[in-house]
Amino acid sequence: MIRSIKKDSGFSLVEVIVSLVILALVYAVMLRVLSGQKSIGVTSELYTKAIFLGKELMNTVISKQFDDNQTPPWTPTSSFGLEDNDAAYDDVDDFADFTTSSISGFPGFTEKVRVFYVLPTSLDDSVLTATDMKKIIVTVTHAGIDPVVLETIMSSHY
Repeated sequence: MIRSIKKDSGFSLVEVIVSLVILALVYAVMLRVLSGQKSIGVTSELYTKAIFLGKELMNTVISKQFDDNQTPPWTPTSSFGLEDNDAAYDDVDDFADFTTSSISGFPGFTEKVRVFYVLPTSLDDSVLTATDMKKIIVTVTHAGIDPVVLETIMSSHY
């Protein structure tokens, strides 16, 4: 009579090692994917803060009057910026070349404002002569993201 040899059931050492290697590779890939999500979240938060800061500054600028003069002739481009006799920013062109690099509660962010006259036919080009339209550009920068740029046109005719 022939006796059958009963094979032991279970996993061999080689099978266990191969499965551990596969699990380690899957774990490493998952870590990389999850760490990438964290980086995307940080970038998204920086962009959100930059947009918030830019909109806040833009709203401040456009809430001011068009010009110191109530009627034409408007302030010449060479006189843009905060006037010596101004106690505060009271018109749009006072913000020309306004820059701040220290924003309370938002470390690392900087803001810059440009203001210039434009023609109704060419809203992207700066003109040196006074017109009834001013373009306002607010740029917010941070080392971790590309600059956020907000633009608007303000007219003397509301």
